Amino acid sequence: MNNNRKYLIVAGALIVLVAVFWAFFSNDSKPIINWEKTYRKEDTNPYGTYLLYELLKSYEKKDSLYVLDRHLADTLKIEFEGKPKIYFFVGESMRLSNYSDMDSLLAFVKNGNIAFVSSEYLRNPFKEEIFVDSYFKEIEDSTLSLSFYHPDFSGKPKHEILYKTADTVSVYDWNYINMHQLFDDEESVKISYAEDDENKPVLVKVPYGKGWIYLHSVPLAFTNYSLLTENGLQYAENVLSHLPDGDIYWDKYSKLPYDIWDKSGYKRPQKSILQFILSQPSLQWAYYLLLITLLVYMIFQGKRRQKIIPAIETTENSSLEFVDMVSKLYRQQKQHNKLIQQQEKIFLNFVRNKYYISTQEIDKGLIGKLSKKTQISEREIESIFNGFRFAHSTFEISDNFLITLHQKIENFYKKAK
Repeated sequence: MNNNRKYLIVAGALIVLVAVFWAFFSNDSKPIINWEKTYRKEDTNPYGTYLLYELLKSYEKKDSLYVLDRHLADTLKIEFEGKPKIYFFVGESMRLSNYSDMDSLLAFVKNGNIAFVSSEYLRNPFKEEIFVDSYFKEIEDSTLSLSFYHPDFSGKPKHEILYKTADTVSVYDWNYINMHQLFDDEESVKISYAEDDENKPVLVKVPYGKGWIYLHSVPLAFTNYSLLTENGLQYAENVLSHLPDGDIYWDKYSKLPYDIWDKSGYKRPQKSILQFILSQPSLQWAYYLLLITLLVYMIFQGKRRQKIIPAIETTENSSLEFVDMVSKLYRQQKQHNKLIQQQEKIFLNFVRNKYYISTQEIDKGLIGKLSKKTQISEREIESIFNGFRFAHSTFEISDNFLITLHQKIENFYKKAK
């Protein structure tokens, strides 16, 4: 391993180590806060309604507090029983899953009961029962000052509400109620307003059948973040004081799931797995650590590697085996001249293939060229060729001659450059 590679490995290890310490120790002192608008009664984060639900539990004017966790058609008692009951909804949008639920709610109010609805968006057919056309208008601002029309409350400190996420105060589209679009605007009562030049209403009491619908357009005013302030808590108590005595039915079911409905009543695109991971601090750091680890791996292991080359088996020289076999036969049969002829063919083939010298004419020129290339004396080379000539001219070759010529040839092969 070269020095550069060692340095890269050390640098990569340090990066991973720093990332681990940053992920696990950088935010130890900061609690994890979820800034989503859930409006759930169990949620103690800024935009849950835990404090509002606890306030209702201790509310003196209520008889009993019930939680509706199934279809309204199955859980909401629509009859009027001597004292009005109060349906209570706080959320971003009412999600009534079928017309039976909507009919049950409207029948509940028609029979003389109360519906308190604090929502940023209204869905049909509930909206169509109250408004001719457009129901809410918007005020784009970072804060909203809320107050009351009633003289008993108008002199009290105004509640200034803002929309905050983490450490950032954001511009928000605050809703107010379009009074001119109410079917019964003359009988409707304005209770609370957003303070500006026109004092735009945010809470109105609308007659419906024998009962009333309290319509509130700023549900953020009832979240934990708002009620933790003195003026916010006072505002919520003043709103509740307008409701009559009676049982309260807290609608939990109609805002579940709380985050999938837009202002038109259609499903929002669901969060992808990556969006969910990045929204959770602990998972977010684990994801970043994984990316860093993969990056380090790519640096060290991602270099192009040569493909493994399979071993090529050595091709057996069957020709030499054949020659050896033939030579043995010649020796056994005492056919020394044929054996020498065989050795001559092999020798001449060696000269042609290795030194590129023509062997058609065996003369002084060939011997001289071969001597220069092999660095073997001309005398030794000429002695070999003389042996070949003698074998061609006689039928009787002794064993000693054969052995001597064979030794000369083998010595040539060993000394040849």
